[in-house]
Amino acid sequence: MARGKKVGHVKPQVTIKDDMLTPYYISMDETQYTLMIEGSTLPLGYYSSLEGAIKRAARYLTVESLNQQTVDLTDFLKAYDNVITQLNNRIPV
Repeated sequence: MARGKKVGHVKPQVTIKDDMLTPYYISMDETQYTLMIEGSTLPLGYYSSLEGAIKRAARYLTVESLNQQTVDLTDFLKAYDNVITQLNNRIPV
């Protein structure tokens, strides 16, 4: 008896792209969500929920928006909350 997948089996996959997440996007297969960045084939992380992948993208977007600044915790949390609020207005998480 043969083991494994049949020859020619293609794993079902969906790619989720949105202007709010650019340059990041999420690839979903039957078991996980994978956070990717455009122009790279290396994943930034694997997540069991869409919410986890979106929140990680929000953290990356927050760091990019602050662009090498030194900020206190309050300013960082305000910037992160701003990104999350924009995402929640567009995509209810």
